Amino acid sequence: MAYNRMNNRKLIMKFKRNLVHLILIAFLAYGNSSILGYAADTTAIKVQLQSNLKAGQSAFFNQDYPEAERCFKIAGEDAAALGNKQIYAYAYSYLGFSQVYLDKLDEAELNLIRSEPLAFSPGIAPTTKMLTLLAYIELYTRRGDIATAQKYIQQTLNQDDASFLAINITREPLKQSYRNNQILQKNIDELSTPSKAGNYIKDALLNGKVLRWNDETKVITIYISPGSHIKGWNPEYADNFKKACLIWQGVLNNKIQFQFVENKSDAVDTIVTWYADQSAKPAVTESTYLKDTMVKADIAFHLIDNSNQFYVPRTIYKLSLHELGHLLGISGHSRNPGDIMFPATTYAIKPSSRDISTLLELYSRPAQITNPSGKTLSEYQGEVISQGKHPIVILNH
Repeated sequence: MAYNRMNNRKLIMKFKRNLVHLILIAFLAYGNSSILGYAADTTAIKVQLQSNLKAGQSAFFNQDYPEAERCFKIAGEDAAALGNKQIYAYAYSYLGFSQVYLDKLDEAELNLIRSEPLAFSPGIAPTTKMLTLLAYIELYTRRGDIATAQKYIQQTLNQDDASFLAINITREPLKQSYRNNQILQKNIDELSTPSKAGNYIKDALLNGKVLRWNDETKVITIYISPGSHIKGWNPEYADNFKKACLIWQGVLNNKIQFQFVENKSDAVDTIVTWYADQSAKPAVTESTYLKDTMVKADIAFHLIDNSNQFYVPRTIYKLSLHELGHLLGISGHSRNPGDIMFPATTYAIKPSSRDISTLLELYSRPAQITNPSGKTLSEYQGEVISQGKHPIVILNH
């Protein structure tokens, strides 16, 4: 990327790392205690309720969030049927938290809204209230809505000492997160100065030059490296990358089409690689140039997030859309959080009208940096290496 935006991304990562540690400490401390003093009953529905609460907690602590979601959903429904407000609030708070980690942010918000009025009612255990607050902090952090996350951090800090004692944490991690967020918000405010124009073409150029694929290039061949050897691999990662390709292909009205090959030895333009590690840059497009000619354009994904979990497939889909924007020629970033090419996590889940307008503008202008006509990048790269030439490598993320 031509921009120096790494401080912004690092601050997001630091905030989330502190917050996740805080949350896990809180829940692990509470995990083995009784479930809100609920006494088991002989009736079938109460037995099922107790069972699902325990199973949901266990799944949550073991980071099996789909199972936690399933258990807490049933528990919440059973608690509603029994009229047990305390268990209802507790189950839906946990349900919302599980869905945050599954990146089902809209569903999570609805369930936390369900829980919130009861969680803050007199007589409800403080653990439920703290659980709801921490879930909201993580929800809005993942959305990139720092202002709202700050509001819930402050609300959590304002809780009494007994509430913090109930989940065995201090205020200091939250205070540190709040301070980090103040710095982060300042950076985002500086970055997010959206233009009223229909595109952000000036920010999309590479050192003022139009980078895009050759007009004669009708097909971009892609080899997607297998990930089955990775423990925790989800086949939906590759599927979602392919879906993202189809979205951008449609944007260009099939002027360029993506073709996936099964054999790495085939001549290819782009190689997609998966890494089971954590990085400040979860996805990177590595573009290599020699004078005004593309030599290489590959994409790498780092699949572990800040809480040491694998990203959910939906996140990989959003990352794929962003990186493919770079691959097709958007070398910089948008300054508008509503665009998929904004350099931080936001609500955007598809290319916006500004993203589309920017890419179409690139392809309406003469290419100043482009790929060789009639050759795949792997073929041309081999020629360049054999001649002992040293191209320039640019990383976009």
